[in-house]
Amino acid sequence: MNPRPGRAGGRGWRLFTGRLPGWLLLSVCFLLCVVLSACAFGKTEKAEEETSISGISGAEPIEPILEETDTTVALWTGEEEQETKPAEITETDPVEVLMGEMTLRDKLAQMMVPSFRKWAPDGKQPVAVTELEGEVRELIAGARFGGVVLFAENCVDAEQTLRLVSSMQTATLEGGGVPLFVCTDQEGGRVTRLSFGTTGVGNRMLAATGDPENARLMAAIHGKEIGLLGMQVDLAPVLDVNNNPANPVIGDRSFSDDPQIVAEYGLAYMEGLHQSGIIPTLKHFPGHGNTDTDSHTGLPVINCTYEELRKCELIPFQAAIDAGAEMVMTAHIQFPEIEKETCESLSGEKIAVPATMSRVILTDILRGDMGFSGVVMSDALDMAAVAKSFRQEDVLRMAINAGVDLLLLPPVWDEDSLVQVQTLLDTAVSLAESGEIETARIEESVRRILALKQKYGLLEQTDFSVTQEQIRAAQEGVGSDAHRETERQIALKAQNETDAVILGDEQTDTFLPLLKGKRVALFTNQTGIVGDRTDAERDAITSDDGLTPFGQDRSGREIGYGPHILDALQERGISVEAVFSPEHGFRGTADAGEQVGDSRDGKTGVPVLSLIGPRNGHPTAEDMARFDVLVVDLQDVGLRFYTHHILLYYLMDACAQSGKEVVVLDRPNPNGYYVDGPVLQKEYRSGVGQLPIPVVHGMTLGELARMINGEGWLSSGREACRLTVIPCRNYSHRTKTSLVLSPSPNLKDMRAVYLYASTCFFENTVISVGRGTTSPFEVIGCPALKGLSSYTFSFTPVSMEGAKNPPYINEACYGRDLRDIPLDSIRDAGIDLTYLIEAFTTVRDAYPNVEFFGKPDGSGRYYLDLLSGSDDLRRQIIAGKSAEEIKASWQDGIAAFLTQRRPYLLYEE
Repeated sequence: MNPRPGRAGGRGWRLFTGRLPGWLLLSVCFLLCVVLSACAFGKTEKAEEETSISGISGAEPIEPILEETDTTVALWTGEEEQETKPAEITETDPVEVLMGEMTLRDKLAQMMVPSFRKWAPDGKQPVAVTELEGEVRELIAGARFGGVVLFAENCVDAEQTLRLVSSMQTATLEGGGVPLFVCTDQEGGRVTRLSFGTTGVGNRMLAATGDPENARLMAAIHGKEIGLLGMQVDLAPVLDVNNNPANPVIGDRSFSDDPQIVAEYGLAYMEGLHQSGIIPTLKHFPGHGNTDTDSHTGLPVINCTYEELRKCELIPFQAAIDAGAEMVMTAHIQFPEIEKETCESLSGEKIAVPATMSRVILTDILRGDMGFSGVVMSDALDMAAVAKSFRQEDVLRMAINAGVDLLLLPPVWDEDSLVQVQTLLDTAVSLAESGEIETARIEESVRRILALKQKYGLLEQTDFSVTQEQIRAAQEGVGSDAHRETERQIALKAQNETDAVILGDEQTDTFLPLLKGKRVALFTNQTGIVGDRTDAERDAITSDDGLTPFGQDRSGREIGYGPHILDALQERGISVEAVFSPEHGFRGTADAGEQVGDSRDGKTGVPVLSLIGPRNGHPTAEDMARFDVLVVDLQDVGLRFYTHHILLYYLMDACAQSGKEVVVLDRPNPNGYYVDGPVLQKEYRSGVGQLPIPVVHGMTLGELARMINGEGWLSSGREACRLTVIPCRNYSHRTKTSLVLSPSPNLKDMRAVYLYASTCFFENTVISVGRGTTSPFEVIGCPALKGLSSYTFSFTPVSMEGAKNPPYINEACYGRDLRDIPLDSIRDAGIDLTYLIEAFTTVRDAYPNVEFFGKPDGSGRYYLDLLSGSDDLRRQIIAGKSAEEIKASWQDGIAAFLTQRRPYLLYEE
């Protein structure tokens, strides 16, 4: 996107000069030459005084981290800029020229910023907007908006994103508009939009490094990458003080619960964006950290006084404003102790005016008391805090009059929402024409917007075509090796300085002395990666971006891991004599229950002894003679029918009988935050259940090993096994952990891990759990449900690794897609029996002769009985019991188990 070489060709300049007589034009040109010569002379004398690109006194410049590119950016010059008085407005000012040409509708459109995440053409399923065409292009060209926001759906790769931005800008210019602010939320950590870019470690981890320079470096990388794609605005940094532990939306997006730390790191982050030529956006003013309500889903209230805000929440914002902040985003939050005015909600209730619509907060405090002179942007107007509480015309009128300059409109995704956005613009025009929106406010807003666009060179651009040089620069620069290496170094620094979860296998100083001079066997599989960072900082879960499949980064590339425990031990001189592999094999690719033979590891030559096959879970005497110590390092998911702990139980029993030691290198349990399901009855012991524990036991493998040993469940009796557990550090059962490696081939992301406790009950019924698809345990269905109104979703299982011969192979199955359920809802529900009960009822009513639960084994036990631990669940469903009634019947057993397990817990509940 080629910036214009000089203003002479600019639209505003051309229109102005076209109105001048020739003699006056010559006079003006002569005077300009004199002035420019004087400026050049003065600039030469001051050259040695100019600051470096780093923008921080005494800091290393950013050039070693950010590659050279062909793009031209506007650089922030720090405090020096604050001392520069604004130029007097003259008739030659391009901003004033444009203001004079704009209609009222143009000005109001300049204040509006839509998004186009998906588009549903002709009532079809929505598809991601990755190129501009049809009605979306017509809307952008016709409306002449002030900006657009891009989300993850819009950004597939560097070239595609660059061309999408180019087409949006070109459409705007062809429609007679002013170049757009192209914005995105590239905060870093769990809120990032460039799947192919550098994700970053997140704000909390940046602050954990103890050095604000890391925040500057990370922001400079984010700014560099979105700039290479033609964007100008990063909706970051988050300056909220996370001073409410129950906050559901800010959390690790905040730098700290200390306002001074937030100020320090937020300012460094802002400097990094400025240095890359990107406009930062401070959010969410006046602070979203002290609420237990997410404004995406409700209207929060914070009952604090203005003085209390000044002593905490406003400190970071004031520091950034004093340092030259140019854009601030508002919060949809009520502050009834500050904004006394009320308005009527859609429900008829009188409620306090939220910050986005409050003149007291946005004009009196932000602009008056705090001295902010930049652009105020609202948070998204489709969020429930606003959309479900106020009429659209009230939001427009009150927000603009309060001081909002840019309105983040509801997303356009189909014909109805397109009409809605057009209606919003029409409504704003009508309100302004009737005097309900102040004309002076509109003029102020548009003048600020255009002035900021002028500062960053947008008004001078008339050609947004994409060159091969720009494509090359974007492809090489976005997510580059240099950027990712900087990210990695910052992450390592954070992990060393913070309370990140440290896995058992990372604590070599603790467990290596137990192995020196001894023959070692491993119980492990593909998840036995030393320090694979199973913690919340690698969580790819956001309400916007969905889930990243295990083993991939956000761009779909394979994650680079550290060493496997087998390699790590051998490198430290430990003699590893054998590896015991669990279900799915050492590499984790075999089908469920598939018989896997013995082999040798191709790299080390160590024998791999399969416990799934002729051994039937039990090592032989020859196997036991190979080693002195068994080391356990593999990822469990905390469910009774997930077989890793059953094989550990068999191995512990064999070790107890032969006098061998067991060392468990513990790992977090992703389902360790709750306990649910019926307790196994001993007559229903099987290959998918051996221990008298609930379906979801909530324990790590280390804790469960302690319980197996302590409760006397081994054949040799209580405390029979010589057991050592190396606990995780900084972990509790309240820690939200997110795996980065697939624990088995049919658990492909965290949604599957959470749904597994509910959907595994469909195994061996007439309903497929989606084996042979990309989303097993996240979709359910069967061919017989075709045509039923409640089961319109379809999938077709095929042969693939981990599901070579799935049920209903190559047949279309009809059922439910559970991937649309919010992840937090799945987590909160625990075991959800409604899926099973609904499917049973539907099949029974439609096909009375079909045996929904399949056929029993030789002893009369159905597979559901083995999974649930008794025949109670099956009988309760047949009897018509509700999910609530069935779950209530489990509670006495769960309560007894919670008491029983307490002595063996290693981590706080």
